[in-house]
Amino acid sequence: MNMKKIYLQKKFDFVVPNDVIQSLWNMHTLQPRPWHGRSIKNKDEDSIFVTEFQTSPMLETKSYATKRSIDIEFYKIRNKWIFNNSDTELVNNFLSQYFNSFFQFRIDILLAGKQLNWHDSHPYPRVFIPMHENVCKFSIKNNVEQSSNIYNLNECWMWDVREMHRVDNTSSPNDRIMACFSIDPAIEYKADIFV
Repeated sequence: MNMKKIYLQKKFDFVVPNDVIQSLWNMHTLQPRPWHGRSIKNKDEDSIFVTEFQTSPMLETKSYATKRSIDIEFYKIRNKWIFNNSDTELVNNFLSQYFNSFFQFRIDILLAGKQLNWHDSHPYPRVFIPMHENVCKFSIKNNVEQSSNIYNLNECWMWDVREMHRVDNTSSPNDRIMACFSIDPAIEYKADIFV
């Protein structure tokens, strides 16, 4: 287990190119959206990472859906793309430049006017890539620090979701759509995540 101190949140210095953003949108529109708390299962064992869609809000942070999501993260089950095409290849190649431990890739949707209340206990930090400009507010805190941000297009952020965090989209008339994935600090050596 890696004992190095990790940032509570970190904006990475690199820019997410527009062609990567477009590929994320292509991946999003290609796949059907399952119901809340469910995700698309693996169907191709020869591929790389799973694309999972999670609609929000989660009304109970200790609900079955949340517990299941945490179990998935803990065991790193979701590590295969469910389809391979030029978009998944472009996204995979881009992410591989900056991260060596990414898994459980997905596109998350937080509905307009909704929020995720304070919760914690995810076993791994997450990295977020906004897919559009929006006013959704991300807040995170621990015993030492607290911060809130609105993430912009072409940015990439790491969030240590093992700490208390919330997401507020109540001020927006639009769903918040963004790509995210987990990383493992114990084996991550490419990303600048450590203090």
